[in-house]
Amino acid sequence: MSPNSLTDIEQMKSENNLEGLAAALASPEDPELRKAAATALGSIGGNQAARALCLALNGADDALQSAVVDALSTIKDVNKILPELMDDPDEKVKTGAMLASLFLMGKRSRSKTTNKAEPGKPRPFLTKIVVFFLGVAIWVIPSLIIGGLSSLIRIGNEGVWVFFFMVWFVVAAVIAAKGWNMVFVNKRGERENSYKVVIVCLIAITFVGMIWVFYWTGMGALKLYFREE
Repeated sequence: MSPNSLTDIEQMKSENNLEGLAAALASPEDPELRKAAATALGSIGGNQAARALCLALNGADDALQSAVVDALSTIKDVNKILPELMDDPDEKVKTGAMLASLFLMGKRSRSKTTNKAEPGKPRPFLTKIVVFFLGVAIWVIPSLIIGGLSSLIRIGNEGVWVFFFMVWFVVAAVIAAKGWNMVFVNKRGERENSYKVVIVCLIAITFVGMIWVFYWTGMGALKLYFREE
């Protein structure tokens, strides 16, 4: 059934008709019905509803973006769902989950100082750039701090500062591994993340493919942020 009124949206909501609401959200015909569908999906909640909302963020106008972000913020366990959607095989869903994560981070930070928090106007490509530079900051800033301290503070030998640098190097590699959308399994068929950490370390040492490492690190940081909220 294609919804023609807000009453139809309410009926779909009462029936938990996720497919119908997702179709209404994706339809460009009536902006008000789309916003109502977003609100209804947020009320129902769950992975499928969150996936439809993230998909709708791609190319949405300001009004719909605001409705979608508000709907996502009402979903129970959204902090666990968004990191999972960042690994979705659909690139639009994955990008939408990143957009949603950045929106919700900004919404939460602004809500501490104001009662009204409206999302800005990020676009999918710019979102990936933001994630990339987040990863750059995670790798570069601590390295510069450790390097600066090693030259300013002459306590102990150089081995101490090398140790601190290597510790952070491994920490950053672990974060990057969490953002890398790749699954490795051991001989027993179990997921094995240590393989990814080792590969990331090798890439970082050789500086080959560091663009991807920075991007994975930004993705990993977003996942960790929402899982610890």
